[in-house]
Amino acid sequence: MRSLQTAAIALLAATPALAAPSPRSKISYTRWMTNSILHHGVEPDFHYDEATLYNAFQDVIAFTKNDTLKQVYHDLVDGVVLEDGTIANYDYTKHSLDNYRFGNNILYWYEQTGDAKYKVAADAVRGMLDTHPRNLAGGFWHRDPSYPNQMWLDGIYMADTFYAKWTSLFQPGNQTAWDDIMRQFDTIDARTRKEENNLLVHGYDESKKA
Repeated sequence: MRSLQTAAIALLAATPALAAPSPRSKISYTRWMTNSILHHGVEPDFHYDEATLYNAFQDVIAFTKNDTLKQVYHDLVDGVVLEDGTIANYDYTKHSLDNYRFGNNILYWYEQTGDAKYKVAADAVRGMLDTHPRNLAGGFWHRDPSYPNQMWLDGIYMADTFYAKWTSLFQPGNQTAWDDIMRQFDTIDARTRKEENNLLVHGYDESKKA
């Protein structure tokens, strides 16, 4: 892993320096930031902070066409998604919207490779949504049991983007799923938007006990 990261740094930065690019530098901030992150090391993990970083790698790969970075990213995800489609160290009994963010990274590699193990892994994450606790309005709890009946704005980013992507790939005609996805957006928008400034507060508790 370290050798691949080192190679990616060399290809991305085209310079040994890690200093921020000057206004006259030909090194983009995208390359500089990726260089810095890889220099400090990235570990295989499914949690949302790594999953969000991996998503940034996808954007950098699309921008730079850097095959070495793409291989590093592939290795990171394969360090978590095992050959049988199991997600290493993933607790399939723990319902947390944060943990579903990694599903987007899995789907990226399914689209890139067609490897069935990514479909198995993505289906397992999708299955978690079927048993995820909901409040009376039908909104997903952010995390069970830590935040009962609470919806948070970042839950949309963590889970519903994956929910929509999975549905678009495998069940595009499932109107029930699309309605459910829209319910998540509509429910939290209706309950967190402040009339006086049209801004959204971070979350709400349907039971009003928080």
